[in-house]
Amino acid sequence: MANLNCTTAVVPVDTHPIRSPQALHTAILQHLQGKEVVEIGTRQGDGMECFARVARKATAVEMDKKYCAVLNTRARSLRESSGATFSVLCDRYQNSSIDGDVFTWWQQEPHLKNGEVLRHLRREQMAGRIRPNAEAVLLFENGYDEDMRSLDKVRAWALSVTQVPFNEKALCKRRQPTRPWLCRRAKGSFHIAVIAIANISSRDGIQSRSSAMKGKQDPCLDQYEGRNKWARRGSHGFMYEGVALPSTLDTQPWASPSTAEWCKPPAAPRTFVVLTAAIHAFVNLARRGLKAQQRNETERRTMYENVVRRWAVESTLPIVFAENSGADLTSLEAQVPAWRRSQFEFLSVRNPLEKLPFRAKPDLGRLEARTIVTALNTSRLLATRCPHDLIYGITGRYFVHRFEHLVHEQCLQGRGAENMPLVTPQNPVWAINTTQERARYELETSVTGFAASYALQVFGWAIAPPGQTYDRYVHCAIGSEVNLGKLVYRMRQDPSLKGLVCDLPSLPIMPVREGSTGKYRDSL
Repeated sequence: MANLNCTTAVVPVDTHPIRSPQALHTAILQHLQGKEVVEIGTRQGDGMECFARVARKATAVEMDKKYCAVLNTRARSLRESSGATFSVLCDRYQNSSIDGDVFTWWQQEPHLKNGEVLRHLRREQMAGRIRPNAEAVLLFENGYDEDMRSLDKVRAWALSVTQVPFNEKALCKRRQPTRPWLCRRAKGSFHIAVIAIANISSRDGIQSRSSAMKGKQDPCLDQYEGRNKWARRGSHGFMYEGVALPSTLDTQPWASPSTAEWCKPPAAPRTFVVLTAAIHAFVNLARRGLKAQQRNETERRTMYENVVRRWAVESTLPIVFAENSGADLTSLEAQVPAWRRSQFEFLSVRNPLEKLPFRAKPDLGRLEARTIVTALNTSRLLATRCPHDLIYGITGRYFVHRFEHLVHEQCLQGRGAENMPLVTPQNPVWAINTTQERARYELETSVTGFAASYALQVFGWAIAPPGQTYDRYVHCAIGSEVNLGKLVYRMRQDPSLKGLVCDLPSLPIMPVREGSTGKYRDSL
């Protein structure tokens, strides 16, 4: 049975798109060999007849009694001809307590939706009615909107995703001569996703955008106290891109600030700057309606060279330039004079290209936050930081005149060790519509200062926490401006933290063209 071909082994009753293609049935046999298999929504059994030939045990779950009669007849015929067979459960899958190694289906709304089935299976598993190592094999038709949206949502959970071509046009034309429009989908490809059911959160599962915004209590809001509490991204309910994080950040995302001798009182706080940059504009902001985005790589490189030169010559602060598009940094390094190089570091932090969910908008703030977190873990200069030191994440296109003087004058002068600031956001604060389900305030994040000991609270939203399944993080993560706004708002409501927020003044910058809008600015 190792080389079984479902197209030749089974005489089909239906055609695609009424059922999944037979080429797909053949492709998933490798996941079913010698296992107990459950197919949900079997219809007339074109797939099940093939699956049963390789499975140790096969069960068809079908709610339509008309099809159940066909399946029982087909099971008897298969037993007589080959010795293989399958059982038929004529009921809704929600009413059935059935166990198996592999569950498979192709969603057909409204009665068979991927999210609902996955959540149901996970609840059954948690109740002990489905074995711990059970898997789901899901099918997604390329070009079919509902399937593509669903694939985007479950991709982060998948153990594997493979693409399989098929062509049943000839069969469709023979079987459906009076319905030729059906045959337009009879040639194409499918994706097969294999998912461990144990990886699915039964509480959240896959949530549609409409149900996500119905005003119910969001389990993300009160997930934990120490990390600024999760909240949904905003009123649009978009989910974040699926990204494979570096394993070191995934398991230990926060390098501990140094507790060396030089950090002990009465050591004064030092100020570090992390410049985040992307020479190659690998995120297309057109999906956010920003048609004037600066995408010319030569222009961007020249702009960053000018900024690096100004920070190197006109500032004495330790600078980490973290570039996240994988571009060559030689021309930028050449802008730093020899006498400054011990306090000026270049890091290449490659962010992988990310596939956005359907209609989702890219969030550059999250990419910048991940870049800063990586710098905290890998930078030579930042490895010497003390818990009370201030670190400023600054968008790399900005050179701020007299920055260290402004920070000292506004946020450090006259403060003792007990009331050094934990967060120093930019000054402009704008209220948004409080009737919407999003943060009460948002704060600009082009310049964000934080104490080294407070990095987790400021940037924890951008990295999946240890022990947190990535699918739950994807559902709960929020945007950079909303996160900072909510954090600062909560701190100001807490008497013990209120004095540890310091607003920066308006910052004069070297005139520069905005990367997203194309407009020139000379202040922040």
